[in-house]
Amino acid sequence: MLQEAGFKDVFTLLHEPHPMTFPCLGLTDGEYLVEGIDKMMVIDFKPLMASSPLFYIPGSTLSDHYPLCVMLEL
Repeated sequence: MLQEAGFKDVFTLLHEPHPMTFPCLGLTDGEYLVEGIDKMMVIDFKPLMASSPLFYIPGSTLSDHYPLCVMLEL
């Protein structure tokens, strides 16, 4: 739906592979399930860099997904 509206994925625009964002391994033993399901979509912005920092606090975390970090040129 977003692509039909003109939005583009920043990792595709940067010619970078999509990072693994799910699951945050601090919350699951399911290491066999590794997916890059989270997207950062933009329209009319130029992405300069994008990454997914892989961190967690043992026994505690904010989400079951790793975050995406994007720097844009406005």
